[in-house]
Amino acid sequence: MSIDKPSLLQEIITLGSLAELRAVCKNPHLSRGFYSGLVRCWNDNNGAQNANLTAVSNDRFKHILLFLSRNPRVSTNLDPFRLDVRGGLDHLEFNTRCWKLATVVPVEPDWAYVLSKLYRNLHRYTDDFDDVEQVLDRWRPAEEDAGVFSDENPFCAVREQIAAKFLIPSIDMLNDDDIAVRQAFYRTFDPERSEFRHFDWAEWLERDDWCDIWLSSNENIWRSTIGRSKLRGLLGCKSTKNPDYFVINEFDEREEEYRKSNPEWFDNQEDNEEYKNSDAELDRIRELEQIVWNLANAIDKRRSVGAVWLLLAALVGSFFGTAIW
Repeated sequence: MSIDKPSLLQEIITLGSLAELRAVCKNPHLSRGFYSGLVRCWNDNNGAQNANLTAVSNDRFKHILLFLSRNPRVSTNLDPFRLDVRGGLDHLEFNTRCWKLATVVPVEPDWAYVLSKLYRNLHRYTDDFDDVEQVLDRWRPAEEDAGVFSDENPFCAVREQIAAKFLIPSIDMLNDDDIAVRQAFYRTFDPERSEFRHFDWAEWLERDDWCDIWLSSNENIWRSTIGRSKLRGLLGCKSTKNPDYFVINEFDEREEEYRKSNPEWFDNQEDNEEYKNSDAELDRIRELEQIVWNLANAIDKRRSVGAVWLLLAALVGSFFGTAIW
């Protein structure tokens, strides 16, 4: 079913309640041309709107894009060989139209917020911009909030998404004055590439306090022994400067998840041996911990509380010394 013809869908798109509009826009099972037709229904889209559909207002179109950003169809990453078939071409047209919005919608906070949500899940298939740097400059307003997260600074979030998907990671990106471009580098570079292997990641914290968030979202890092080692080192450095042991725990938990979901990333024998050794050390730590508490309970029955804690402190010290060793 297409929205080019009068229908219930058309009525919902133009006049329906937000709940109805949300249900339609989030539905991944509608006709192949429906989604690109939606992107053409905005009345200020430089004359590219759908001639057979009543144009919608700015606010209505923002809701459409926001709801579309949560549609599983949007995040579908098609195999390049499928892009030349009818369904693939429709999907490609939809993606292209979405990326082109960055060149025509007003540079305002509300629009930036909506595009940042849409672009987070949208894939890039072709060179949709004639000049990527020009588009990035367009989303650098004269007045911009200093925040680095999307809810704090949606302009930064739009630039980050565009840079991450249209720029090739390079040393120039790492040294860029725009934090959004640097964040895009952290999210996309490959630590196995020769030009990036020698970097001391801990130095990045001096410029970007939160770079670990974007590094942790980079799968190129998790699939690399070098990348995982350097990321853990950076987190250790960060937790030392600003005590926060949760970042190390989160790293360990995510690494364990990836070991289960992508065991081929950990095929390196030396890496596996280190993992097995860490398991053995953890078992030993648990065993020593149990011994400490058993002794403490036994002594507690015979000695004063002060003596118990004195001995317990000595045992805990011995316990940590053994664990470190």
